[in-house]
Amino acid sequence: MVDSNAYITVKLGLERQVVPYPVVFYLPDLPPEKVFAHLDTFTVPDDPYIFMPVPSNHDPTLAPAGGQLVIAGTAAPSGASEELCNAILDRVYARVRDLFPRIESAILWQSRSTSSDTRRLTAHKAGECIGLAQVPGQVGSERLGHGTPVEGLMLVGSDVGARGIGTEIASGSALSLAGLLAGA
Repeated sequence: MVDSNAYITVKLGLERQVVPYPVVFYLPDLPPEKVFAHLDTFTVPDDPYIFMPVPSNHDPTLAPAGGQLVIAGTAAPSGASEELCNAILDRVYARVRDLFPRIESAILWQSRSTSSDTRRLTAHKAGECIGLAQVPGQVGSERLGHGTPVEGLMLVGSDVGARGIGTEIASGSALSLAGLLAGA
């Protein structure tokens, strides 16, 4: 089984709405096999892939009235140092400013999450949020199931019994297991 990579973020609290979209996916102009090459080389990508949800566009109570919460993130190598994570996040932040030039003047606060933050929260040594990578051979029907060889022992969480990403995969696993236990 292959572990997933770390996911690192820059969170921005804005005094006004700048990003009109519920989520932004920024794909650099690279061949697909090069987009995440930095994960194998432990380097800073020139132009990082960015996944940027704007949660306050779904739930305005997540920011002060008229404000906005923006979370811009990307993958970092498993076990990346704090220095490497911050260098990658510098590039993420620069690209976000390029995409949304009005964002910098609207910032009330900024916070970063690196792989060391995730390690502290999850005890996953590589700083990954979910344990097993979502790669061929570990997704869909090939993802681990809830059952184990130990009678009565079931597994639940982002590594088993579901599909999706982030909290979706973890909650899907819980709902799937609950259905199994209830005989549904």
